[in-house]
Amino acid sequence: MTIEVRLIQQTDVAIEIVNRLGQLTMSVVNATLAAGEYQYHINTSAWQNGKYYMQELSRRSIQMCTKIVKEEH
Repeated sequence: MTIEVRLIQQTDVAIEIVNRLGQLTMSVVNATLAAGEYQYHINTSAWQNGKYYMQELSRRSIQMCTKIVKEEH
C-alpha cells in the first residue's frame, strides 16, 4: 500500500494506522516536512485481516480519517 501526501507549505505531519479498537498499529511519519510531494510505502503483509484506519493528525486533532480493509487474497 502506498500513502501519498502533498503539502503546499512546510507543516508538521503525523500519519498513524490504528486498528478497529483504536490501538496504534503503525506510525507512518511524525515530522516537520517541507512543501512537496511524499510517498510512504506500507508493508501490510504482517497485519491480520480486518479494518484499519489511517489518521492524519495535526496539533492534537484528527484532520482526516480513512478506512483501510486488509483482506486475504
